[in-house]
Amino acid sequence: MGMQEEISQKILQWAEDVVMTDLGKELVLKGRTSDYKKSKLIAGAEITFDGQVVNIWMPNYWQYVEHGVPASRIPYTPGKRTGAGTSLYISALVKWLSTKGKSSTDPRTKNIAFAIATKQSRVGNPINKGKLNFISATIQKNGSKWTTALEKIIGKKLEEVIYAQLSSAERQIK
Repeated sequence: MGMQEEISQKILQWAEDVVMTDLGKELVLKGRTSDYKKSKLIAGAEITFDGQVVNIWMPNYWQYVEHGVPASRIPYTPGKRTGAGTSLYISALVKWLSTKGKSSTDPRTKNIAFAIATKQSRVGNPINKGKLNFISATIQKNGSKWTTALEKIIGKKLEEVIYAQLSSAERQIK
């Protein structure tokens, strides 16, 4: 394995260990614990900090967690009956409420789902905008720490390579 591959492997391992932990902590701080638990559902994301582009594997719905969903994209219009009988969106909200301890068979749960859908159709999702921007907040909090760590990883590997080359040259001189 060449030096570039070794550095890449170390950076990927570091990103998995440190960056994902920091992102997960920020999700928890923003009250998005269910998103953190699902963070094993991964897809790539490209993030830029300190002028460097870093590819990180993250929840495959990270853009919705970071930016939310605008009201115009909520598939529910209050007061409008479609005749479909069952709304997949309302059904999904009822299912989500059941993960929060509400009984899916309790008729009040469906009423709560309609209330949430109505609010989301006006303001988007999440309703609490303070839960957005977890990536931006994490980069702002940890960017310099990450840069320092990456410099150490790369620097250490370069030192190893230079030392090995100097040792080899020294042996050849003797």
